[in-house]
Amino acid sequence: MKAYDIHEADAIVIETNQGGEMAEATLRNAGFKGRIVKVHASKGKFARAEPISALYAQGRVAHTGSLYTLEKSNDGIRASYRQKIP
Repeated sequence: MKAYDIHEADAIVIETNQGGEMAEATLRNAGFKGRIVKVHASKGKFARAEPISALYAQGRVAHTGSLYTLEKSNDGIRASYRQKIP
């Protein structure tokens, strides 16, 4: 909710596949009065991440400042996922 306020967001998006109703209830119980958009993911996480992952692989995404460390730590994660995927 803090990020919602900081970024003046239009809505909070929640995935309803697993625990979506609980997520909405938690937000409402915490006093959130804004718009909640419910989505149902029809593809797995890897399939949804593939287009963004491709941009990283092409070097078209870069981070600066404190996110530089995060980007470098993700390099190892991507490599380990590639090893697991046939």
